[in-house]
This record gives sequence, C-alpha cells and structure tokens, in this order.
Amino acid sequence: MKKSLRSLITLAVFVAGTLSMAAAQNPALDLLNAGRFDAAVRLLDEQVKANPNNAEAYNLLCRAYNSVEDWDAAIRNGERAVQLQPSRGAYHLWLGRAYGGKADNAGGLSAFALARKTVASFQRAVQLDPTDIHAKEDLAEFYVEAPGMVGGGKDKARALADQVAASAPSLAHWIRARILMKDKNLPESEREYKESIAASGNLPSAILELARFYKWTGRNDEVQSTVARALSSEKRTPMDLFTGAELLDGAGRNYSGAIQLLKIYLAGKTVEGAPAFRAHFLVGEMLEKTGDRVAAAAEYKAALALASNYRLARNGLSRLAR
Repeated sequence: MKKSLRSLITLAVFVAGTLSMAAAQNPALDLLNAGRFDAAVRLLDEQVKANPNNAEAYNLLCRAYNSVEDWDAAIRNGERAVQLQPSRGAYHLWLGRAYGGKADNAGGLSAFALARKTVASFQRAVQLDPTDIHAKEDLAEFYVEAPGMVGGGKDKARALADQVAASAPSLAHWIRARILMKDKNLPESEREYKESIAASGNLPSAILELARFYKWTGRNDEVQSTVARALSSEKRTPMDLFTGAELLDGAGRNYSGAIQLLKIYLAGKTVEGAPAFRAHFLVGEMLEKTGDRVAAAAEYKAALALASNYRLARNGLSRLAR
C-alpha cells in the first residue's frame, strides 16, 4: 500500500509538472509576445475547442482580448479560466483587469458593479499569490483611484504600502507617491517617486514612473529628460523602450526620438505587455501628428495586419481617409 501510494504521488507530481511546462510553452504565448493577436486567438480557439477544460488557454484568451480592449470577450474567457482553476492568482489578476477596463467605459450601476468585481479579483490574486508584485500594484492603484463605496480608499493603499515596505520597498514608495499625488501634495509625491527609484537600484522602469508623474503634472520637458535618463541605463528592457516612447508621445515631446525607440523595439524582442500592433499604432499616430499621412497609414495597416479588429488603428485609417 505504501509503495502504491508513493507511486501515485510520484505520478501526480510528474503530471502536474508536465502540465505546468505545457502551459509555459504554449505557442500561443509566443504569438502574444510577438503581438500577433489574430494568430494567437485562432490557435487558442482551437485549443479550447479540443479541450473545453483548458484553463490556461482561456486565461491567454482573456489576456489577448484585454490587449485590444475587447472587454466583454476578455471577461467571458477570464471568468471561464477562474471557474476551471480558481486557485491560480494570475487568472484572477487578468480577470480583474478585464473588469476594470470595462468599468472605465461603463456608467451608472454597471460601473459600480464592475468596480466591485475588479477589486475583489485583485484582492483574491494577492491572497493566492502574495509574491505577485503586479497584482499588488494593480490593487494599490485601485485603492488610490477608486472611492470607498466600491472598495477603494487611500487608507487601504497606505496599509498595503506599510505591508510591503520590508519585502518590496520600491513598491511601497511608489504607492505612497500615488497617494500623495492624489492628495495634490506634489513635492512629497515627487520625493517618494525618487525614493522608489533609489530603492529599486535605479531600475529604468522606476525612473519611467517618475517621468509618468512629470507627464501627469504637465512638466513635459522633464518627461523628455527623465525618459532619456531611464533609457541610457544598461538595465533597460524592451518594455522600457516602449514605455519611454509612449510617454514622449503623451507629453508631445521628441516625436522623432519616440518613433526611433519604437522601431528599435519592433526590430528586437517584443513582449506581451507592449503589443507590436500597438507599437505600430503609436508610430502611426506620431507620424500623423507630424503630417506624414502616407507613412502613418502604412503603420496603421501594419497594426491591423497583426490585430485586424484593433479599434484605434481602424479609427486612425478612417481619419486619414477623410
């Protein structure tokens, strides 16, 4: 009996490990990292058709539809993933992002209900995986931005900052910076952003959060200089290139430099968090702003070649056709 039990345990561990590896190696994830939305969705649809209990495929569908802001499809697939594997914190995080995206575009009682679902999903994600920094970031941002009646509150954000101060000091300073900015205490908010940078070991991603603060507060010249500081680091990642370009675009500074950053990004390794179709759209948007309509149209078409229903790129082409 003991030998049989050991064999069963060994088999269970092997199967669990095999399933985990299969999920990690899902070729659809490679397609999402390459920004090939249409191809990824086709493959994932085939996977769930072959196996309606494939929770990871549903989660990846949720992530894919989040990237094109198709909130209803993201929610539908995210809810199925959570239903199949309720103990996976990451599934709750992505579902919460889908709820939040739809809440931002809803009104009245619908927005209220979606906001409550958003915070419940983020809280569950953190509870299931306390090591997930991204879940804590999303939860903190919700607490700062949302009113108490839907589960938000700066007091909750402060408590979360205190909770993570020892294990993730850069995150704690970032949360406090967001609270102070919400309170319109801009000097202290800026100080906390700088403390976050120091605690991170001068990571470009933390420096770019300071640039984001400057954009929010209308200090656009400092956006440009801070982005340049971040991207001069040897620690920069592909995501940092994309974020830096996006910030320059939002601040209306150095379009040519931002376009070059995105071209470098697209020529290298792209990542899911910065979809290639969105990078093409941003290049097109900046080319349109500078008057190069032909090149802008080509970039919008390049975005649609990867994600045929990407609304922003379709809208861009429509503008150019007028």
